[in-house]
Amino acid sequence: MNDAPNLSQAQKGVILIVNEAPTHQRLLGDMLAGEGYSSMAASDGLSALSQARLLTPDLILLGVCLPDMDGYTVCSTLKCHANTRDIPIIFVGSDDRQGDRQMERQPENQQKNRQIDQQIDRSRVFEVGGADYITLPIDRIELRTRVQHQLQFRHLQAQLIDQNSRLQQEIRRRYHLETELKANRDRWYLALQGSNDGLWDWDIANGSMYFSERWQEIIGYEPGTLPPLRRSWQERVHPEDLEWVLEFVRYHLECVTPNYYAEYRLRDQTGHYRWVLDRGQAQWNDRGQPVRMSGSLTDVTLRHQSEEQLQLLLVTGQAIVQAEDLEQTFSSVLSKLCQIAQWDVGEAWTLDTKHDQLVYCWGTYGREDDLDPRHPLLAFEQERRKLMFCKNQGFPGRVWAQNSPIWIENLAAASGLLPEQTLFTDAGLRSVHGLPIYAEGKILAVLTFFSLLQRPRDDRVIDLTQAVVSQLSSFMLRKQTEQALTQANSELQRLATLDGLTQLANRRKFDEYIHTEWRRALRDHQPMSLLLCDVDHFKRYNDCYGHQAGDACLRWVAHALEAQAHRVTDLAARYGGEEFAIILPNTDLAGAIAVAEHVARAVRELTIPHEGSSVSDVITVSIGVACAIPRAGTLPTRLIAQADRNLYQAKAMGRNCVCGDAGGELETEGDVEMTETLNDRS
Repeated sequence: MNDAPNLSQAQKGVILIVNEAPTHQRLLGDMLAGEGYSSMAASDGLSALSQARLLTPDLILLGVCLPDMDGYTVCSTLKCHANTRDIPIIFVGSDDRQGDRQMERQPENQQKNRQIDQQIDRSRVFEVGGADYITLPIDRIELRTRVQHQLQFRHLQAQLIDQNSRLQQEIRRRYHLETELKANRDRWYLALQGSNDGLWDWDIANGSMYFSERWQEIIGYEPGTLPPLRRSWQERVHPEDLEWVLEFVRYHLECVTPNYYAEYRLRDQTGHYRWVLDRGQAQWNDRGQPVRMSGSLTDVTLRHQSEEQLQLLLVTGQAIVQAEDLEQTFSSVLSKLCQIAQWDVGEAWTLDTKHDQLVYCWGTYGREDDLDPRHPLLAFEQERRKLMFCKNQGFPGRVWAQNSPIWIENLAAASGLLPEQTLFTDAGLRSVHGLPIYAEGKILAVLTFFSLLQRPRDDRVIDLTQAVVSQLSSFMLRKQTEQALTQANSELQRLATLDGLTQLANRRKFDEYIHTEWRRALRDHQPMSLLLCDVDHFKRYNDCYGHQAGDACLRWVAHALEAQAHRVTDLAARYGGEEFAIILPNTDLAGAIAVAEHVARAVRELTIPHEGSSVSDVITVSIGVACAIPRAGTLPTRLIAQADRNLYQAKAMGRNCVCGDAGGELETEGDVEMTETLNDRS
């Protein structure tokens, strides 16, 4: 035994052995050391509690009987403390069935002492929080398997907790980033509002109008260029806005509104229109006639562009939240981007399963409803679906390799885009813009946008698209995290309900399932049947062929049982040791007996040799069958008890047979004394 384990053993696992017998301590310690584990020893309950709290071992092998207290009390105490409650505990003691046969040849007082000292109460093992138990004599392979299973299960639990912790950290980090983003937007808005305004002054009496230098700079003119006349302003108002803007001016001059306020489009020197915010206040003479009007002009073009961007972000953000899968997300986002940024084609390319090629995921058109069935863009899409691009191959591959946005104004003059060049020409596409979606240094997807018109590089569109890509990146990364977490949870759930040796449902799954189906049968007023199977003379088989052969035998028998549980609702489970069970919902007694006969025949047809059997020269099973129709206030415990009695009857009839009848009176929830453990079998 290793009281001072070396580093490699400590890394594999530290195990506390609690047993009053030094021989058992040495035996277990040597077996564990042979498997690469380090171990510590305690001979009584108080020492065990002290070492467990101080050293926090990875697993505890706990004897049933100790000098100062029993193992169940030690286990209960450990489960009450935060730093020891998660340590898996495996009880070590004699099998009560083996003990019964041995005690038949001993005096009565010796039988009682031996039973108290060594036998494991298997139901109590799990009641006090034990994870498993091992019966004497100890088999090295069984010890290794059970220890490995518990340590692996605890490792998976730790991984899940760690993943949940990282996810919470990521959520907090993103919340802080979103808070910072909102603060930056607020500062940007305040800075925009505080920018210099252009001033104007209109002399209503003579029609002259003054424009400040800043006013003229806003629309791209040098100071003093514009004539100081009202028409210099009026001629530059967008034709669609002029009528209502003049109406607003008239309302204020007639004292209908307290001031003048209008936001409209004003043509600049290049011929493009800029959005401006125009505000003013009139002055009236003693007769109530307006004589002059002064005000300020603010360039709000950037604000309008930002509003479009914010609107797109809100729309795409909502589309991402509402999307159920990646294709639906791309469909919504690409459609909105093509609509707002005036692209004719939008594409999404994602990595294949090997992560070495980009494949076509989704495509959309800016004017999809207007496309004729013979339009070249439809043929373009069909051809694009067939393509795949490696890194630095084709336009999507080039975006992948460059890891930054790319804008090609003239596709006809671009090089290195074969075999895409012909497709672009046939579809009439003139310009293209592409950008990658990255997260944590890994490529997730590539977006590409095409235009039928030749479009010069537009940094506003690039920034707009990049903001949407940031949302997509977070969404895709979150989906990957959710998928990994779901897989981990599914694996933990599978391990928690699966018997490690036979791969059938374990006892925990059996208990959950029989209560669920019992309630279903009660609701539907349908019969429910249960088969309890026991491998005949299995201890002799182990004595004759060894425990490894015994494990293999149990696996073959389990496969035979599972093959007879044909329906989706049928459940084959390992009940304990060499005992198995099959739950048959919506099955009457005749049907259950038929299934049991098939099971017995299937096991015999395995023709597994068994020289130690007094029944047959091959492995056989005895089967007890019970059937009942649940009533209100009843539990399935009596059904299990009836199947158990029928199993004993089958053994008494010479084994290798089926014995079954109806469940009789059913146990009620108030009948506490009848809810006893059914695990003690000879």
